[in-house]
Amino acid sequence: MVGQVIGAATGDAEVRKKMADWFECLSEGKFIDHNDEEQKKEAATPAVTTVSVTREAFYLKGRYLKLSREMPQTLWLLEGGVRKGKASVEEVISEPVKDWAKPESVVLMGSGREDMDVRMLGNGRPFLLQVNDPRRVPEEEGGQEEVAALQAAINTKTGLNREGGVIVRELSMSDRRQVKIMHAGAAEKQKVYACRVWVGGKVGREVLRRSLEMKNCLL
Repeated sequence: MVGQVIGAATGDAEVRKKMADWFECLSEGKFIDHNDEEQKKEAATPAVTTVSVTREAFYLKGRYLKLSREMPQTLWLLEGGVRKGKASVEEVISEPVKDWAKPESVVLMGSGREDMDVRMLGNGRPFLLQVNDPRRVPEEEGGQEEVAALQAAINTKTGLNREGGVIVRELSMSDRRQVKIMHAGAAEKQKVYACRVWVGGKVGREVLRRSLEMKNCLL
């Protein structure tokens, strides 16, 4: 049988015949004995391999409002691993998502960020949530109902959000392409700030009028 295989695989007719005759003279045992001893040892050792299976990340986009002045956008650790502030916006939003999807990790990417002691009001800050290696993903059909349930869970005053420091709006499914779009928007958008000013002494109407007329001031 060995000779038939070798003979069929060899192009030259004479070489094919000699090789076929030579292999036909060998028993299976003798043929094995001609192999290198190290190769036989390797062949006797079972092969061991490891397979790691991961699932593609899914993305959620939305807007968040931050009502607390003690909450960073992401976890802030000082020297020695001491936490700065309360639970972060990322942790609050991620908590219900982790409970539902059982992912390896969740990463929040905001369109910019505010200081920890600054609230985020108005329409909220756009954000993208990357859910890595999830065991559960929203269905293609009817998935928005699952996402709406996640938004409701985030906004419920329980767990890390028991004080209601974070409100999420317009949560919906997204994809990887939104990452570049969001970062590009963060560099180009205009920002509006409001502040309170305390003045030592009385302020007359004329001073107030001139102050209100000031625009495009460089600070």
